Amino acid sequence: MEAKDFVLLMMIPIILVGIVVYTQSAPEITGFAAAQQEQSRIYGTYSINPSFKAKIGYDFGNDYKNIKDLLKKLTGECGKRQDMEQCFKEKSALLGLSCPEPKQDSKEEAISVLDDFVNKFNECLSMENGSVCRFNFSERNLQSKILNIKLTSEFSQVKAELMEGNSVVAARYIAQEDTLYIGNYNKKDSERRSANEINILVRFVAKKPGIMATFAVAIDNSAKIDLSKSLLYKTNEEVKFIDVAIEDSFKAPLPANKIISLPRTKGMVLCFSAVNQVNANPILYKFAVTFPKPPPKPVENLEILDALKAENSAILAWDKSDEVNSYSIYYSANNFISIKMNNIKKDNSIGKKSISNEPIEIQDIDLADCSINPAGAPCRYGIFNNPLEKNKLYYWASQNKMVYVIDGIKDDAQYSYAVTSVDDQGGEIDNDNSAEGNTYILALGKNYKSFISKDDLAPDKVAGLQQAPTAEQSTIKLVWKKPEKNIDGSASADISGFNVYYKKLPLTSPEFEAFDPRLYAKLKITSQDAQCEPLIKTACEYDLNGLEQNRIYMIAVTAADRNGNEYHENTDVKSMAVTAS
Repeated sequence: MEAKDFVLLMMIPIILVGIVVYTQSAPEITGFAAAQQEQSRIYGTYSINPSFKAKIGYDFGNDYKNIKDLLKKLTGECGKRQDMEQCFKEKSALLGLSCPEPKQDSKEEAISVLDDFVNKFNECLSMENGSVCRFNFSERNLQSKILNIKLTSEFSQVKAELMEGNSVVAARYIAQEDTLYIGNYNKKDSERRSANEINILVRFVAKKPGIMATFAVAIDNSAKIDLSKSLLYKTNEEVKFIDVAIEDSFKAPLPANKIISLPRTKGMVLCFSAVNQVNANPILYKFAVTFPKPPPKPVENLEILDALKAENSAILAWDKSDEVNSYSIYYSANNFISIKMNNIKKDNSIGKKSISNEPIEIQDIDLADCSINPAGAPCRYGIFNNPLEKNKLYYWASQNKMVYVIDGIKDDAQYSYAVTSVDDQGGEIDNDNSAEGNTYILALGKNYKSFISKDDLAPDKVAGLQQAPTAEQSTIKLVWKKPEKNIDGSASADISGFNVYYKKLPLTSPEFEAFDPRLYAKLKITSQDAQCEPLIKTACEYDLNGLEQNRIYMIAVTAADRNGNEYHENTDVKSMAVTAS
């Protein structure tokens, strides 16, 4: 996050403050602050222009200077950090800029719920046309309360009223001419239906909000239409509500649709208490600061496991994150834990994968158990009883984890892996270890780990094993076809040799029996020995010498890769006589 992103502009609108008459209680001066995009690095630039009437004079200039100095110190320490909000909370308390705790279940806290919605609605209104906005309500100091935000059209504006029961607690206005809900995604710009009113019912339990219902009352008061509880749509310079029956059409995957989570900016209220000569009580200056919404917090509990019955791949699992648009996976044979994220993205030695947060949900899975049945099909994991496809994201519901199978790595080589959460603006941790107290970093064992994957995938069974004529004594000439695939059906490119199993057929034993490699003599040969070393050559042959003349042998051949993996199931066993032609 660049320092230029934070510019504080604090103003107290004269029309709102007007004339303040001192009473026995502490006078309160309210202010507003906003983040602006500027090219210069400016901190704490603000102006305050109150209109004030008192019985005796008061030097506001000294108070403003104190506020400016404190804000300059505060923004100087926190403005470059990605965990800006947490830094503001900690530093503002130390600098004496914290506000008094509001009374529990106070009227002000309830009104802040209305302001929360209006701010997010207006922010969606500022988005470009075609934006789908996702919003929710922030936690408030409300233990148990049901509130209704009622929207109606009044004087070419939307009036938003906060209702508690049948009482109006507060009202605000939104700069939009109508309240709307609309049809499906394909008709988003052609269908426009008006409503008499829209209601959003919000319940707070132990400070946590939940939207009970959102519905519109049709223009003729004849019907109630249920609306999406979290999605709004900006089009034709209006923010429209969405009929819940067609809500899914607004969740089309990228690039058809992009959902923006609101708010995009974060804010907090600060207070400055000044001893004054007007009365015995201090003056409380109350103002707000806003700053860019921080990126998602670092991923936690990253695990790396070997992808069973697989080659050149590994399984990554990590705790699910909230408000994430996508995940990024970084991997390299080199250590990159201390490199800043901007440099990680530029480094060509570090592999990168961007994964849209649209996972396939699975209830449970055993990542330590995977079997291939039938041959030629991918390995099926225990409990899930299905394969995990490479380069696809899964949500492991019972463990609240994300699971991803990464390929493009090399077996038996150590790689370092990192996983980050990315928001809809592309924001992710900066990994700036030089910033004091920065927690938005790669941390070993949490979101960064090293791992060596192993190849435990065997080549497919050998086909076409036959005896070929030979003039050699005590020899059986074997011919067979080298497998072109692995046992899971994937292409095989790492066959390094073969195992030839053989034993004499006893005169009293049946000629055919199930293949058990423990009962056979075993001869390891290379692909070069079998004269089929090149990848393009599949016809193999080998002379098995030193056999007893005029005896019958039971013979089987399996293919082996560089790690010695071979497949025994359903191996063909052939009986061959040792005779010279």
